[in-house]
Amino acid sequence: MQNGFSFVDALEILKTKQNEKRIDIVIQQLEDGKVLKEAFSDLLPKAYRRYFENFILYLPMLESLNISIELANHEEHVRQKMIKDMFYPVMMLIMMLVGMQMFQHFIFPQMMSLMDNFDVNVDHFFYLNGFVQVLSWFVLLFGLLVVMIVLLLRDDKRKCKLYCLFARYHRGSILIQKASNEFARYFLECVKVRISTWQTLDIMKKLENKPLVQLIAIQLSQSLQQGQSFSSTMHSPYVEHALQQFFQIALHGSNCEKMLEGYLCMSQERSTRQIKHFTQAIQMICYGMIAIILLIIYQVLMLPMQMLQSI
Repeated sequence: MQNGFSFVDALEILKTKQNEKRIDIVIQQLEDGKVLKEAFSDLLPKAYRRYFENFILYLPMLESLNISIELANHEEHVRQKMIKDMFYPVMMLIMMLVGMQMFQHFIFPQMMSLMDNFDVNVDHFFYLNGFVQVLSWFVLLFGLLVVMIVLLLRDDKRKCKLYCLFARYHRGSILIQKASNEFARYFLECVKVRISTWQTLDIMKKLENKPLVQLIAIQLSQSLQQGQSFSSTMHSPYVEHALQQFFQIALHGSNCEKMLEGYLCMSQERSTRQIKHFTQAIQMICYGMIAIILLIIYQVLMLPMQMLQSI
């Protein structure tokens, strides 16, 4: 289409055996008088369609499509990166818990029965094993708590209620940071194509697949409708403090696009540090447990030598 082809000609060129039926349906709908943007929306994958249907209200079709592809691809990239970054610490945690349970239920009892044959005091071994067991249960409960929170956040209404709770009592939470990051991402894409603030908020209020971004947009829109300035509106508790500061600088410097790009870079670096710290914490716990187990095994193996020396 950028090279002058009509929409129908572009569809004819893109025909394959896999999409031929769908393209024929769209062409037939156009011939029957259906609006172009509605017919084309039906042709898009779901990941693109949920953005395209909002942007097409304010932008030409080609720009709407480009932004939709950009946002959908960025969202998938972030999701894949998160899975990749969290895979190592989560697998390490699972393997550690499995190893702890195997040691406590199979190896440790055998070692204690061996110690009984030497008629020695093994109380301190039980203390060490008890400490490992308590720590492993603590890690297991923490993991279950995280899983419960993830399952809880799958429901949009519960997610919004939890977000409002954090916005009121703990504005520095990861949930606030993540939602603010997504809000800034969509706001930046609108700024790039010169969509007004009102229209930008209106678009984000319709993002049903992003309930937290939708919530922020609704809250900011309500503040603006009440007559507050944009500067005052951005001091909302629903937006993290760092994003508020970047917006304040942008208002005085008249370069909102650069400020939002800077905030997104800062947010990405912060997320990387958080994952790194989480991984390091898991490593320290795992190494600590391994060290305790090795200490128990070493003392048991050295016991016969100590008994021989005492004879």
